[in-house]
Amino acid sequence: MMFLQGKRLVLNRPMAEKAYTIGSRAVASCVESQPISSVIGQLLEGYRKLPVTGSSGKLVGMVTISDILSYLGAGEKRRFFRRLNAPVRIIMESPVFIGKGTGTEKCIRLFQKHGRGSYPVVENGRLCGIVSEWDVAKNISGKTGLKVVDIMSSRPLKIGPDTNILDASKAMVGCFRRLPVVDSGRLLGILTPSDVLRHLHRNGHEQLKTGKIKAKDIMEKRVVVVRPSTSVGRLLAAMKNRGIGGFPVRENKKLVGMVTERDLVEHL
Repeated sequence: MMFLQGKRLVLNRPMAEKAYTIGSRAVASCVESQPISSVIGQLLEGYRKLPVTGSSGKLVGMVTISDILSYLGAGEKRRFFRRLNAPVRIIMESPVFIGKGTGTEKCIRLFQKHGRGSYPVVENGRLCGIVSEWDVAKNISGKTGLKVVDIMSSRPLKIGPDTNILDASKAMVGCFRRLPVVDSGRLLGILTPSDVLRHLHRNGHEQLKTGKIKAKDIMEKRVVVVRPSTSVGRLLAAMKNRGIGGFPVRENKKLVGMVTERDLVEHL
């Protein structure tokens, strides 16, 4: 284990270890010819993104919930829109990956430099795993002198309860994974890309553009929060116990920040 220097977090395992060992090896994926409607079903099983493979089994791309929302009208991929049974290859992004031999320290530096949430792991071009910021966060030592206030984002993007889901989706397609829903500083709920996609999947993708569906209609209202004074150790325990990668930070009933797995990785 490395030692804490200043206000930095450390891992419970050697940084020289291969990143592959802390990631997931049973990786859900889709194939480039698969209909977008089918991929939506997979993403709603609990994935933010899926590696895409070609007919040869080699990695050819990545597709995220944000790509789907962009295609449905919230981003630049709306120009490709045909139908939901179009192949996923038309909206996937080119893959950015790491090799099986990439070390944990290098992988962390890539997360910090590029702000990506995960990297597929390949060997001879074939998918063999995936490493995410969440995987790294789960291996951070809780024995630090840091508190949530030391690492949180103090000015998170937030929306009002009457923000329509198209405007909210545009913000999330732009790279925000969670949007606090706030009224006069008071936290009412959290909206995620999954919330929007799940609603559209059940009720029709046309609802994205009508302006009738508001954040308050589909947001998660049962929100777990932390305080600025919460220790990073307790934060990590809560993340692991609840399987949640981010929490609003509240004090005196007011939202004062957000803390996520990305904030944790940034402070390694």
